[in-house]
Amino acid sequence: MRTDLLIGNVLQKILDNDKAFFSLTTVHNDIEVFDSDFDAKLLFEEGKESMIGAEKLVSWYGFQGYEDLLKRFKDLQTTTLLEVAALFRRHAIIGSLLMGGLNPCVRGKLKAELHHNRHDVQAWHERHANVGRKILCLFFEPVPLSLQTYLVKRCFDFRRLAMISRQSTASPTCCAKCKRDSPMSLHLRTDSDCKHLICETC
Repeated sequence: MRTDLLIGNVLQKILDNDKAFFSLTTVHNDIEVFDSDFDAKLLFEEGKESMIGAEKLVSWYGFQGYEDLLKRFKDLQTTTLLEVAALFRRHAIIGSLLMGGLNPCVRGKLKAELHHNRHDVQAWHERHANVGRKILCLFFEPVPLSLQTYLVKRCFDFRRLAMISRQSTASPTCCAKCKRDSPMSLHLRTDSDCKHLICETC
């Protein structure tokens, strides 16, 4: 219950764009909560998605994009604070969360995946997050925070495009590069015309 209350409070701070709240001390004190996925329905309870205003989201993503976003988040069983901050374009908050040590390779999971093969999906996500944590420590150290924020935001954009480019599925999806199957929630699609799905590890 405490975790849900904390997540609900942090979500409100993101929606309000309260940058001052996300100090290193705040993030560090509850890093295990900040750096884990949580029930996606918390984002939509009590109309939280409208607090920023539907008009703002439509101006960013277009009407169809807005509808796709709502559908995408309602297809998710879990999501993360970084994903929410990226959705609402809270760039300063993304930077603060990254400075606080959050792993951007942790991401939400699809309801369909967890319903059909929960153990396999969770194992995939854990392996990906562990590899990502090691690589990002080396990669981010020499990279300016503004560029870190941009890279993470674009990666989340590609996750969003992958999720809305096809129906929510429980079946593993083949990466166009390495040809290996992995859960749909671990794939990216760039905004180019090819529309290939590539696993985030590649």
